Amino acid sequence: MKHTIATFATGLKSLPLNLVWRWPRMGISTLWGAIKASARGIARGTRWSWREANYARALFFSLSRTFLSADGLVAITAMLFLFGYLFSQGRPISSHVLQDLGYRLISVLMILFGMNLIPRERDRNTLELMWSQPISRGGLVFMQLLVLTIWLGIFLYGTLAFYGRFKAIDIHTGAILLMTLSTGFAVGLIAVLTSTFCRQGIATGIVSALIVGAHYVWIPRLGPIVLFMNPFQENALPGEEFDPRMIAFNRVFVLILIICLLDYLIRRLRKTARWFT
Repeated sequence: MKHTIATFATGLKSLPLNLVWRWPRMGISTLWGAIKASARGIARGTRWSWREANYARALFFSLSRTFLSADGLVAITAMLFLFGYLFSQGRPISSHVLQDLGYRLISVLMILFGMNLIPRERDRNTLELMWSQPISRGGLVFMQLLVLTIWLGIFLYGTLAFYGRFKAIDIHTGAILLMTLSTGFAVGLIAVLTSTFCRQGIATGIVSALIVGAHYVWIPRLGPIVLFMNPFQENALPGEEFDPRMIAFNRVFVLILIICLLDYLIRRLRKTARWFT
């Protein structure tokens, strides 16, 4: 043991003193440099996130004003009229019926609003101005559909809450909104994607309605994907139990469909100038 200690001390004395002093200094300097680099990265990330959040907020309010000034009136009128007519029948209304009506109404509205999302800008000669925004083409279309979905969800929730006050039933509003709005977003993507092929709003609406209608009526299942799945039993009113796991499983596949549609739409929008000019 003593021999080992003596050997270590002899080797330590043979090292240059400046090298022995430099090692801890280099370690401290490296650690301090890493801390400063991390702080700079966090600061840049925070500034970028704040700038992007402010732009997304401004874009959301701008798109909301455009939607509420025209299309929003059509949406809220259709919801109040159709659900008002349903609730005025004087008979118990099951969540199955509400879910089915919500699917039909939101699908029609998303096709109606989505079919002119890009062709309308081309007809107004503002397509290049829209693409010049400091956001990707796919991100801009995604924000437009997201704004449509959010406001349609607000209108649908308000309509169900308003008419639900006059009925002694338990409306599963959360499940209905989840199923209806996720399907509506997918339908809106289908309409926008169809518009990149048809180039005209009316033709886009007809083709989109045929695609969605075929899936709704004739081909209710596309592999594991069922856009219009109704988790409620048709005539079960008092408890209206449903399996949340079935909803989650179905919506996972709908989310995969949305991601695939959005990815393909982004690829097509990269060459939009060739199609719309």
